[in-house]
Order: sequence, then C-alpha cells, then structure tokens
Amino acid sequence: MSEAMPRHAEKPLLYRSRLHLVLACLIVSGISLGIWKVATSPERYLSQARQLSESHPRRAEALAALAIEAAGHDFPAAQLLQAELLLKLNRPEEALGALSLIPSAAVLPPDSLYRLADEALKKQVPVLAIHAIKRASDQPSERAEALTRLVRLYRKLGYTNEAELTSRNLLEIDPNNAEAWLMLGVAYYHQKKLGESENSLRNALRFSEGNREASLLLVEILIDQGMLEEARLQLEALQADSGLLDEETRTQLELKSIKLLQRQGNTEQALQRLVALENIFPEVLGEYLHLRGLILFDLDRNAEAAPCFVELLKRQPWDFQSHNVLAMTYRRLGNTAEANHHQQQADYYREKMGELLETTNLLRQHPDDRAIREKLISLYQLLGREREAAALRMR
Repeated sequence: MSEAMPRHAEKPLLYRSRLHLVLACLIVSGISLGIWKVATSPERYLSQARQLSESHPRRAEALAALAIEAAGHDFPAAQLLQAELLLKLNRPEEALGALSLIPSAAVLPPDSLYRLADEALKKQVPVLAIHAIKRASDQPSERAEALTRLVRLYRKLGYTNEAELTSRNLLEIDPNNAEAWLMLGVAYYHQKKLGESENSLRNALRFSEGNREASLLLVEILIDQGMLEEARLQLEALQADSGLLDEETRTQLELKSIKLLQRQGNTEQALQRLVALENIFPEVLGEYLHLRGLILFDLDRNAEAAPCFVELLKRQPWDFQSHNVLAMTYRRLGNTAEANHHQQQADYYREKMGELLETTNLLRQHPDDRAIREKLISLYQLLGREREAAALRMR
C-alpha cells in the first residue's frame, strides 16, 4: 500500500488547481467580453442598420440610434443614415433634427447628402433638402457643385431672393457658372434693369451655348431695348432648332417673332400671325393678350384693343404697363373717367414695384426684422408673386 500524501503537500496542489480554474474563468470572461463588445460596437450596429435599411427601415433606424448612443452621440455616419431612415419613415422633422445634430466639422459624403435632398423634395420637405445641400457646400472641394444645386433648388421653390444671393456667392468661386449668370439675368429682368439683365444673359450663353431659357429672355430684352436686328438673329438661331422644341416653347418663339414684327412697324403682318396662333397655353396667355392689345392700339382699332387689356388686367391687376396703355386707349375713345382710373392704377403699381425692390434690399440688410418681412410678403401678394410670398412665409 502506498503511503497517504502528507497534508502539507496537498495545499500547494489545491492552490494551483484553484488558480488554474480562476485563470480559465478569466480567459473565458475576457473572450465573452470581447465578443460582446464586438457585437455591441457602434460600427457593428451601423453595419446591421445599413443591411436592413431597405427591407426593414424601422429596425434599421433603431440600430442606427443604438450606434449613435454607443459612440457617445458623435457618430456622423450613423447620424446621417438615421436622418435618411427617419425621412423614409415619414418623420421629416426628426430627420432634420438628426441632420442638424451632426457636428459642423464632420465631413459627410456629398452623394449621400444630395440623395437625402432629392428624397426630401419628393416628400415635399424643402427645408430638409436645403439643409442637406448646405452641408455639402461646407466642403471646399464641393462648394461650387453644391451652390449650383442650391441655385436650382431655390429657383424651383420660388425663393428668388435666396437664389440671387447664392448666385452671387457662386460667381465668386466659379465666374464661369452659367446657371448663376442666368439667375442674375432673370432677377435683373424682374427688377426692370434691362442692361444688367442683358449682360448676365450673354454671360450665361457664353458659358452654356444653347441655353434656351437664356436665349428666349435675351430676345425679349433686345426687343424692349430696340436692338431689333440682333433680336432677329437670335430668333433665327432659335427657330433653326424648332423641330426639337416642345409646342409651348414654339408658341413662345412665335409670340416673340410677332412682337418683333410689331416693333419693326409691320403691324398688319403681326396681327395676321397672332390671329393664326391656335394653342395659347395658360403660361403665355398674359403675353398674348398684351401683345394683341398693343397691335390693335397701333392700328388705331381702340374699341378692339381695350377688351384685350381689360381681360388681361382681370388676371394680372398689377400689370402697370397694361394699365398705362389702356389709359391711352380710353383717352382715344373719349372715356376720360376710365382713362384717369387706369392711369392712377398704372402709377400705383409702378410705385409698388419700386417699393418691393427697396424692401427686398432692406430685408437682406435686416434678415430677422419681422416687420420688413411681413411688408415684403404683402408686396409680393399685391404684385402677383404668390410663390415668393408663400416661400417667404414658410421661413
């Protein structure tokens, strides 16, 4: 029989066994902790959110929120994805909030921001679209592209003041930007600054040949300034491609050709071509009625001219030029009371147009002044620029 091990020898062995057990537990715990950390890491949550973003956007948004929380609320990639998912879930205000919380120093992928802006517009959330594009413009390498998109968006929304200011900022970094020059040309035209509008439109065409919008407006301005031969050449160039134009644009071209004939003194021919027009689109009805009234006025057919201007002014009571011609028409017809009334209306709306320009400049200097803003809104409404009024009211 073997002798029993002495008690003093058993203790080291027992100690070593326990130590090995503790070490094994620590190793297992460490591995488990590492696995848990990987499973619950911000990057892991973000990866899962991206995988589910199309099929399960609600679960994906919850995972993006977990990623943000796990990262201490400073995880731009997850915050941008969360904004996209919140918009997809029809929670636009939260989407805007999520985008706004991303630190300004964070560099966000421009393509993702533009995609977010496009989706916001589809869901009729322009403020989110604007915010997304502005974030892209913060990156120097992307600034020109972002501002160009912003000009387009402002024009589409009717934010003419912002479109003009953004165009000026854009031209400081990209003097050859055709869209910025076009926007300035349009802005100057509405302000009746025809010389400045002409120069801007020529620049737009210099940097983007074939820009039909710029060409059409330039023709209008050349005719208004009496530069009839150059207007004729511009029209011929546009008409050479008329087969590629839609019907509405062809009608606009024909109206400008008729206006040119009228200004050249070929009034009978102008009237014949005007009468021959078949499709008068709502967008050009005002131009059609004004031109018809002018031609009949030139032909001294005043009893026929007056109803054209009366009908036009029912639709556009702010048109001071039509009020002015109608006043002269009524004087010819011996109707002094109506002549005086329309002359007063012409003077009133002309004055209001000047007031609108002054108020626009004032608001640029004092953008937070509520009284100036409200005055500009009322002037926009008075002068038939409801889109601009609505846009200003939203901000």
